[in-house]
Amino acid sequence: MRKKIAAWENFYLDWLETPATELLVVHYEDLRDNLEEVLSGVLDFLDVEAEEGRLMCTIKQSEGEFHRKREKAEAEGEEKDNKKPPPKDPYTAEQRALVRDAIVRVDKAFRENGHDPLPTDKYELMTPSS
Repeated sequence: MRKKIAAWENFYLDWLETPATELLVVHYEDLRDNLEEVLSGVLDFLDVEAEEGRLMCTIKQSEGEFHRKREKAEAEGEEKDNKKPPPKDPYTAEQRALVRDAIVRVDKAFRENGHDPLPTDKYELMTPSS
């Protein structure tokens, strides 16, 4: 697991440390939570003029034909009566700490290089109860 964590961390740090690279960091969580704003930012970064119709079509079709549709109750944050209990965490406390430490280091590097921080408030692993 240490090798996988190091590979994940090095992947991001390598991009950040590449000299003279214009880099836009897009966090999945931000894309998922605010698709229109993030896509508009990507288009601005690429200096591409947004076609309003295409942008709206993309947003309208964000779930896609082949994507599992979230049930209405889940989308609204409601609990389902027949929901399965969450699976048991397969990681040890030491492994979770290694992952948390790597996230903190990558987040620090993002900040130091002028990028938006990682959305750690949306990471289950980073919540105080984990």
